[in-house]
Amino acid sequence: MIPQVKSSQIIQMYLESPLVKDSKPQFEVVMYDCIQVLFGTNPQNLNSAIWDSLHLAITDTFIDATIQDIQNAFRYAQIERKQYTLLTRDEILQPIKEYFFNKGIVTSKIRLSEQKQEEEIESERREKEYIEECKQLYLKSYKDSMMYLNENQATTLCKLGIFSQYSNDALRKQLVQQSEQEHLQRTQQQDREIELEMKRGDAVKIKELIPSAYRICGRMFIEHCLNHGYKFVQK
Repeated sequence: MIPQVKSSQIIQMYLESPLVKDSKPQFEVVMYDCIQVLFGTNPQNLNSAIWDSLHLAITDTFIDATIQDIQNAFRYAQIERKQYTLLTRDEILQPIKEYFFNKGIVTSKIRLSEQKQEEEIESERREKEYIEECKQLYLKSYKDSMMYLNENQATTLCKLGIFSQYSNDALRKQLVQQSEQEHLQRTQQQDREIELEMKRGDAVKIKELIPSAYRICGRMFIEHCLNHGYKFVQK
């Protein structure tokens, strides 16, 4: 499970640690301890060229590496040394490479989780705005005695259950039959228009998508509520 922590918090934690590229003496102190403790090698026996090569390799490959990164890389590293072999630069770098690989995966997962949360919040915000827009359209329709809501907006209000007290089995059955009939009539009418255009050799015009019988039924129910002067119950 991904910990609930913002990527910005992680970034800030590492920003507070000095960069390796700007802190070579401090880097060498950390590496000195790591090489002595983890690799079992006396750092003083290492060629000075290895120290320069280590610092250059890290700052070239991991530009934003911090001293904290280097400490973390060796804190959890599992190192198996081959006896009677010289310690090489690549051998010292291996735990650091593995650390940055794993750090990238974890950071990416946290950012993806953070992005998903932000998208969910934005989706909820848009949904609330849309619902409020539908409610306001109903109130305007109520005031003007004119239907301003389309099938999608009307169906949204139906799903909220704010008019449920005005519905019953007989009414639902009646509206379902009427909506299915209207859907069929509109579909047949559109098919006739397309057929006529094709016979005339005209380019077939893009047609409006016919709402489903379910959404037509929603519109009919809201029209029914308006015609009877019903007000919705806020939820």
